[in-house]
Amino acid sequence: MNEIDQLDALVEAAEARWDDEALTQPKSTSWGMFAYGDAPAGIGGGVGSFIWFDNKTALFKFVAEVFPFSPPGPSSSDPLAVAASIQALLSDFKTQPTEIEKIRKKLNLILRSYSQIEWIGTYKDMKSGNGPYPKKIIQAFRRSRDLPIGTKPVAVSRSQIQDFKDFLAEYGV
Repeated sequence: MNEIDQLDALVEAAEARWDDEALTQPKSTSWGMFAYGDAPAGIGGGVGSFIWFDNKTALFKFVAEVFPFSPPGPSSSDPLAVAASIQALLSDFKTQPTEIEKIRKKLNLILRSYSQIEWIGTYKDMKSGNGPYPKKIIQAFRRSRDLPIGTKPVAVSRSQIQDFKDFLAEYGV
């Protein structure tokens, strides 16, 4: 298999991974991220979504295996080199634990013009409003449902959980 065939196979496999319906529905123990294609809007960039996984390892595996190939980067770039850079970063992360936010920022540097990741964390943090990004999302959820925005506690109530999950599945799309 030559390099072009290998690249075509990797692109096809990456695109197929997006079809997994489980990516859109968080579980109570899920790890997730909000990411978007980092291309001009005229060619499909900027559309984002939450993506959910059983654990942090599966999340980073998805980033390494999918984001260098789908959505595609500039035609002048080398997605295999991008994939290798991500693998190197994640290998370092396995041997030297690093804050998730630092890894996210480093991934975004590697993935510039491919994809950008706005947030990485747990569903528990998201629904509890732990951190600035989850608080922003909960406020957007409340605005979309005509609920009071500044209410305490910040966390999504039990009665709102399914509605919040539905909101997350549609957010950014």
